[in-house]
Amino acid sequence: MELDARDFWNDGEIELFVLRPDDVTDAYVRWLNDPEINRFLESRFAEHTLHGLGEIGLMIGERTAWGRGIATRAISIISRIGLEQLGLRKITAGCYASNAGSQKAFEKADFFVEGLRKDHFLIDGETEDLVLLARFGTGQRPASRDAA
Repeated sequence: MELDARDFWNDGEIELFVLRPDDVTDAYVRWLNDPEINRFLESRFAEHTLHGLGEIGLMIGERTAWGRGIATRAISIISRIGLEQLGLRKITAGCYASNAGSQKAFEKADFFVEGLRKDHFLIDGETEDLVLLARFGTGQRPASRDAA
């Protein structure tokens, strides 16, 4: 699927773009191989189909950019692309429970905690919970949690 960049892909400080082979620079490969940067990534290679769903994965490679709100803004922009440009009905994401910064970034971008998978990951030889997050498009609502 080919996407055309829109004005909202850029907020003046950060710009999102579709990753192309020329973007896979030495710095990008270094980020992927840096244990501190990739600690919370679960990259999987699989064939995917769309049912009005999208999944967000995020990596901020430059450590000097951490803690500056860039993740929240990137999540907001990519969510807008998914909901408005692609017409998705729901966008999901997940993060390690100990990665509080990631969860906070998603929640600031209007995601809510949808669930928890106990002891889902192994990190440093210990089990770690997976926090499941979601955001719905306009007019879409999650099923009531109070239903009997």
